[in-house]
Amino acid sequence: MVLLQEKRIYDLKKKNQELEKFKFVLDYKIKELKKQIEPRENDIKAMKEQIQEVGTHAGAHMCTHTRAHTHTHVRGIQVTSEQ
Repeated sequence: MVLLQEKRIYDLKKKNQELEKFKFVLDYKIKELKKQIEPRENDIKAMKEQIQEVGTHAGAHMCTHTRAHTHTHVRGIQVTSEQ
């Protein structure tokens, strides 16, 4: 009975060591992936800010047009129609 318990303890300790090694490897991989993600997150943040600036600029630009003309941009082509 004692021998079975000792064997069980030994097996559990061995399994624990294997899991600790696996955890170490996964922690390392997570850190590496975070290093890769961080610059992309910064790029996304900068692009969102640029989009907001362009949107603000476009909104101000649209307000300066007279009601006599409507400007529509379709795939990079500006179409102007008179009302």
